[in-house]
Amino acid sequence: MSKWSEVTFITAAQNVPLAPKAPPALLSATSTSLRLSWVQAKGNGSLIMNYTIEVTDKRTGVRRMGAEVNATEARVTTVYGLLPGKTYEVRVRATNGVGAGVWSVNATMSTLHDIPSAPQWSVINASSTEVVLRWLPAHDNGDKVRAYVIERALSHFRTISTLSAAPPPAKSPSQLREQAQLHRALLRTNVLMQLSSTTSSAVLDFVEIGKVSGLSQEYTDTTVSPGIEYVYRIHAVNNAGSGPSTAASIITNADVPDSPSELTATQVADTSARISWRRPTSNGPTVYRYRLEIAELRDPPLWTIKYEGDRVQFILTNLINGTTYLARVHALNCKGWSAPSPIFTFATQSAVPNQITAFHLRKRSSRAVVLSWSQPSLNGQTQVTYIVQARQPSQRWEDVYTGTVANATIRNLKPAQKYDFRVVAISAAGRGVFTAPLPVTTRVGEPEPPIRP
Repeated sequence: MSKWSEVTFITAAQNVPLAPKAPPALLSATSTSLRLSWVQAKGNGSLIMNYTIEVTDKRTGVRRMGAEVNATEARVTTVYGLLPGKTYEVRVRATNGVGAGVWSVNATMSTLHDIPSAPQWSVINASSTEVVLRWLPAHDNGDKVRAYVIERALSHFRTISTLSAAPPPAKSPSQLREQAQLHRALLRTNVLMQLSSTTSSAVLDFVEIGKVSGLSQEYTDTTVSPGIEYVYRIHAVNNAGSGPSTAASIITNADVPDSPSELTATQVADTSARISWRRPTSNGPTVYRYRLEIAELRDPPLWTIKYEGDRVQFILTNLINGTTYLARVHALNCKGWSAPSPIFTFATQSAVPNQITAFHLRKRSSRAVVLSWSQPSLNGQTQVTYIVQARQPSQRWEDVYTGTVANATIRNLKPAQKYDFRVVAISAAGRGVFTAPLPVTTRVGEPEPPIRP
């Protein structure tokens, strides 16, 4: 056997690493991260220095490179910054001194679904009777938004009454207009004010007022009152739960007051009455003036202003007794006059007839006299009865005529005698006052002439 040749050293050719024999494995997932592991790749003649992770959004195809992991460390890493509820294709490759190796087979992994993001308000419009809310869609974070929930609270911080005080009563129409313009400018607060949900939730009592589908982006609140500051907040809901809310405040437009109500009449007499009413809802600005109007019952009524001021009652005087009146009240704030209150009807008490002022002797004879008089004011009554009384000196008064006509023939008198006569009017309200005595002396013993009434 021959001897061995000399030893010759041969170095095998080096190449990039081979692909890991298995796709990456998912260890855990959150809504924004994936934790994964992989098997070791063969170095193919060169020492593996690190591993690179590639993540691709399966729906959009957008790729991103994950962190490089040193080969001396455990073959485990967490990929952060992902989107909730998304499916990704994940692969890994090794790098040695020659270069980057072959990618592994793709593994499909998904982040967890999460609650929706907070919707953002786009527009809030307010009138005196409704608020229209609009918002931008919330991000669904991997699970379809099922609904939007709208809540409302009354603000503890601002109301119309604290924004400005009611202007004092003006002394002239021009002053009143200037004050109203100033107050109206102070009430131009229909501006959206964004609030943090943390702050608003801590100090306000919210009540759910509506829920709409996840496709909706608008809600109209028709249960508001004028001149009030409301705070609204909205949150989105999906299968993962309720997302955070976004809050905003707005003040509804002020309006003229509601009509005064509950008019009543007390202390009603024949020429006076006290009219009272209930303060109306101000609809924002303070009510600082009332106007009371009355009219006699007729068609159409002729209204007369009897009172303007800040009180809620007024005593009417110089009324006509036994008369039916209509009454109504308006209220005023800086936005203008309200509609009139419902018409209230009341009647003054009837008075007894006035005293008769024209009482005359028309004719006389020895045994009869003819008397006449004018009809007095009946003070609201329509029916009247007259009583005529007579007496001789030092005698008592006696009724000698009762009737409804304003003249009377008094017979069976004695000739050449002195008599006193008086007359009074009586109505349903009572008896008036007798006239002063009318002295009459009958003629002396002549034959009684025919007397016509």
